Amino acid sequence: MTDERRAEGLDDRVREQEEELARARVESARLQRSAERYRDLVSHANAVILRMDMRGRVTFANDYALNLFGYTRDELVGRSVIGSVLPEDNESAEALVEQVTRLIEEPGRAFNSENVNLRRDGVEVWVSWTNRAVADDMGRLAEILCVGYDITAQKKAEEALRLDDERLQSLLELSRMTGASVAESTDFLLGEAVRLTGSALGYLVFLGGDGEPSSIEAWSRGEGGACAVDEVPVRDLIESSGLWKPAAERREPLLVNDCREGGCAESRRAKEALRLSRHLSVPVFAGTRVAAVAGVADKEELYVDSDVRQLTLLVQAMFGPLQLRRAERERARLQERLQQAQKMEAIGTLAGGIAHDFNNILSPIMVYTEMALETLPSQSEEAELLRESLLAARRARDLARQILTFSRATERTRICVLVQPVLKEATRLLRASLPASIEIRQEIDPDAGPLLADPTEIHQILVNLGTNAYQAMRDTGGILAITVDEVLVSREDLELGLDLEPGPYLRLSVSDTGHGMSEEIKARAFEPYFTTKEQGEGTGLGLSVVHGIVRSMSGEVRIYSEEGQGTTFHVYLPVADEAEDPSVEAFDEGPVPRGTERILLVDDEVQIVRGVRTLLSRLGYRVTGYTSSVEALAHYEEKPERYDLVLTDLTMPALDGLRLARRMLEMRADQMIVLCTGFSAAIKEREVEAAGIAKFLVKPLLRRELATALREVLD
Repeated sequence: MTDERRAEGLDDRVREQEEELARARVESARLQRSAERYRDLVSHANAVILRMDMRGRVTFANDYALNLFGYTRDELVGRSVIGSVLPEDNESAEALVEQVTRLIEEPGRAFNSENVNLRRDGVEVWVSWTNRAVADDMGRLAEILCVGYDITAQKKAEEALRLDDERLQSLLELSRMTGASVAESTDFLLGEAVRLTGSALGYLVFLGGDGEPSSIEAWSRGEGGACAVDEVPVRDLIESSGLWKPAAERREPLLVNDCREGGCAESRRAKEALRLSRHLSVPVFAGTRVAAVAGVADKEELYVDSDVRQLTLLVQAMFGPLQLRRAERERARLQERLQQAQKMEAIGTLAGGIAHDFNNILSPIMVYTEMALETLPSQSEEAELLRESLLAARRARDLARQILTFSRATERTRICVLVQPVLKEATRLLRASLPASIEIRQEIDPDAGPLLADPTEIHQILVNLGTNAYQAMRDTGGILAITVDEVLVSREDLELGLDLEPGPYLRLSVSDTGHGMSEEIKARAFEPYFTTKEQGEGTGLGLSVVHGIVRSMSGEVRIYSEEGQGTTFHVYLPVADEAEDPSVEAFDEGPVPRGTERILLVDDEVQIVRGVRTLLSRLGYRVTGYTSSVEALAHYEEKPERYDLVLTDLTMPALDGLRLARRMLEMRADQMIVLCTGFSAAIKEREVEAAGIAKFLVKPLLRRELATALREVLD
């Protein structure tokens, strides 16, 4: 019994063990199926699942993680997350190290974070992570489980909303800049474009109707917004490289993230000239026309579509107000020029009358002086004194002509001359007339280009500017600096207000260390008769004459002055191709042409008739003089054939010289007539030719000039 019972007990235990083993097998199979389902779930989860050991090496990565980061399992497992999934020099790597430290301190806690991660191809992706510690069988911290979700699209949307908000704020700020200049508004636009796209450089190219740049503006994040590469303005480099052209020609944005491999020649030229790594440019439309091209360059990261969108929307929205301000500036500039032209036209009428009377006064002075010289030995002291008087009369004659130049009421004969000798002669004249308290400093470039000019005009410019400088320093003394150099005026310089054509210019700069000018005085400096001097100390015509001469030569005068800091006048005159050295006018002591013909002399000035009649009589002519054109015509009608030549003034009461000549030519078609005037703008040479007049002269005339002109007509 005992053995039987013992056997039965063993059988029962065997059955129990077999049943327990069967249950264990079932449970093992269930657990295996569960583990497979878990692995399948983890591998195919729509989330990033990583496990890493405490040294930061990846021990597991699911398929989603491998696809997101661009690695194979063999490439990623075993590598440190820092340097693969996380950038080495990024805040995300520092945050991970900090989280691991906290997980060790608080192993039961999960930590959440959002940070930038790195794909294998270098593209950044945003991931929202939940990290928690995993213990081994002994309860020790062995691994960290990292579960993350790709939130890149969400972050891009948030960034786009932020940029949209900043762009709207920029537009609002621009609308409040009601008193801003065009330059300030343009700088603001480019500064915002650079800021919104994270770039280092921005530019805006305004295009004319021909599609070529009318102006180029550039702005840099560098100190003071300075824009230059090796001291060459970025604007020049942008224009020369044609960086703006592809966007304008294609009428669509151009995005180049590698200028070395860029798809156009302009990008490669820009890489060389501007040292750009990447750039983005977009066309700006006014209706259907591409009115401008805006661009940014050298963003630290790659340019993307959101940059294109932000730049396009920003510039397109701001361009309208900016163009309006440009139009307002141009309208104001044209209005100012119109007002100045009207002032010049009004004063020109007055100047013509003054010049006519002045020349009529000079004529007898010059005539009688020359006749007095004939009676004296050429080497006598008296003759020398009269020659000086005659030289002064010549300068007075030139001055009368200069009075007309500021209104362009008269045209001068200009030749291509080197101005250095003229300026040095004018400087000597200034030195003799200035007190010792004024120091004159000269820096005249001997190689500065020649000008198409009348030497007298250049002389007048320097004397007037020098006199103006002296008057600013006469109480305190100071330095009068005269500088001449040659400069190249570019298209960008014209945007600063220079009213010139691009090209080489001779720049004459006259500076003083006087009291300077206020903005109000600078604005009126070139107005005729405007002066800050006491009554009787000046006419207010000096700077007006300078302005008239310079404008008639297609030049420009600019004033730079601050109160208490002195004043500088910059005169820009276009350089010519060839030149001759102007010689100092000398007295010709050779024989004067003579004649025996009969001449009818008509002028309403008694002194002129007396003087010219005596002068011509001494040259052998038989002269009959009249101070009334009506009486002269009545005398002529009696016997038209008695006179070989008629010498008549133009401006006379009752019957002017032109009508007198026509009446005489009606009676005798072959009559030789010479017409004189003290105001050349009163008549055009084509009118003289059309009337049949043989020659047209401008008073006052020297004896040799008149005698030579008469022989040219009579012979």
